[in-house]
Amino acid sequence: MATFIKRTTLAHNAQEVFAWHSRVGAFERLSPPWDRVEIVEKQGGIEYGSRMVMKLRMGPFSQTWEALHKDYENGAFFTDIQGKGPFAAWKHTHRFLDTGAGESGASSAATWAGMKVLPSLSAKTVRRSTIASRGTCASSATSLS
Repeated sequence: MATFIKRTTLAHNAQEVFAWHSRVGAFERLSPPWDRVEIVEKQGGIEYGSRMVMKLRMGPFSQTWEALHKDYENGAFFTDIQGKGPFAAWKHTHRFLDTGAGESGASSAATWAGMKVLPSLSAKTVRRSTIASRGTCASSATSLS
């Protein structure tokens, strides 16, 4: 299993940042405009039992990915795992912790094993987690609106 962890400090408390991730459209706001991701189906948000099916595109190729939200604690963390997709296994946990003076620490930890198909598309998916973490930092640094 490989692991990638990105940590950032944000100029908002943990509850505000968590709420921002909970709002409708958060995934779309975190997706870079050049990333060709199509949401095929969405049930719920980030809470336990939610599900999203995406189509990831790279050149003429595409890969369907089903993300299932499992672990969840309001204001503290949420986790998505892969139901079906490019990896043999995938788990992505987002954690939020107050650090004082109205700031918080946010971490994004992705653990994965094996690329089943289209290795370049699977590698792009892991890199996307980095960009999404940066997007959270950039969006939260100025405004959570």
